[in-house]
Amino acid sequence: MAVLPAAVVLLPSAALAETFDVTVKTGDAGHAGTNANVAIRLFSMMPASQTVVDSGKLPLVSTHGHNDFPRNSVRKFRVTTPANVRLKNVYGLEVDQDNSGSEPDWFLKSIEVRSVDTGMTKTFLCDAWLNEKIGTKRYLKPYENF
Repeated sequence: MAVLPAAVVLLPSAALAETFDVTVKTGDAGHAGTNANVAIRLFSMMPASQTVVDSGKLPLVSTHGHNDFPRNSVRKFRVTTPANVRLKNVYGLEVDQDNSGSEPDWFLKSIEVRSVDTGMTKTFLCDAWLNEKIGTKRYLKPYENF
């Protein structure tokens, strides 16, 4: 039986996941808030292989289990990618609301994503409605201040 040195710690694969703080701003238009279920998907590219990696669907649900995004509000969430999914440089975000709830239409102002592990922060501007008529899903690129 092999004995490992005291300094070696074996971690579960979940330790290879990446955690993000997500800040969602809902607009100030009339009836801008939603109580639909909202999720994001983050996109990154592996530099060496140019392979696109995505986080998978990351539901935005508060620690209390609520999915409420009132008009003119700022909501904060913490999400974690599946094990073994590392996003080195996030270049895109897909936001989707499932059109559920009594007030599904939503005017999304912006989403900010910050990697807890690396400190990388990206802001994604939307300034648009997400609803059944226009579409419940938006693909956003990070805002770059030139």
